[in-house]
Amino acid sequence: MILSVTGLVKTFGSVRAVDGVDLSVAAGETYAVVGESGSGKTTLARCVLGLIRPTSGSVLVEGDDTATMRPGDLRLLRRRVQIVFQNPHASLNPRMTVERLVAEPMRLRTGSKGAALRDEVVADLDRLGLGPAHLSRYPHELSGGQLQRVALARALALRPRLLVLDEPTSALDVSVQAQILNLLADLRTHDGPAYLLISHDLAVVRHLADRVGVMYRGRLVEEAPADRLFAEPAHDYTRRLLDSVPGRGRESMETAHGVEP
Repeated sequence: MILSVTGLVKTFGSVRAVDGVDLSVAAGETYAVVGESGSGKTTLARCVLGLIRPTSGSVLVEGDDTATMRPGDLRLLRRRVQIVFQNPHASLNPRMTVERLVAEPMRLRTGSKGAALRDEVVADLDRLGLGPAHLSRYPHELSGGQLQRVALARALALRPRLLVLDEPTSALDVSVQAQILNLLADLRTHDGPAYLLISHDLAVVRHLADRVGVMYRGRLVEEAPADRLFAEPAHDYTRRLLDSVPGRGRESMETAHGVEP
């Protein structure tokens, strides 16, 4: 397993934001965590990334427990676990060009410099649908879809084993969402990382996920393969989530974003 979470608890004062969560993500798998705002999805993701320490329980990345790692070990963990945030405008340094944004982590991985490093950056950007003309641009000169592609390129430059996707398309227009979703699906088929997808958008989840965990008040109340969960939800909260999609979306979710089946 790439990721194994066991008995994870995170409290803030008297509030249990995450309350005894168990889940696992295998190599090449997309595991989606869904639930309404305040259900604990983002806190779970931050514990997985080592950005906050759990109150109890364990988070194992390829057998290494992030909950007990020292700061230096956590920095090394970043080479295996990366994140793509919801808002690329906020997550990318506005003073750096696209080339510098992607080259910085790539240099850490390959040790390349000069022309060789630039060629590697160009190759990665090309894989994500961006050309050499984008190298000298700054974030404010790019569209939302282009920015999210740069954020993906930056995260993938380290060739992580696990990529945490925190609402990766919610800040984008619907047509651009479809492009990014199809890109993520394509990257996964080419020896890409496993995905831990955090989302409230059930159309996105249905398109990308192999398995789904449903969070409610900090607990994982249901877990199932994506097809089964959407067809036969077992928990009442899951049924309410599915029924809340406009147009009673179990039938409409497949085409909500214009994504390829």
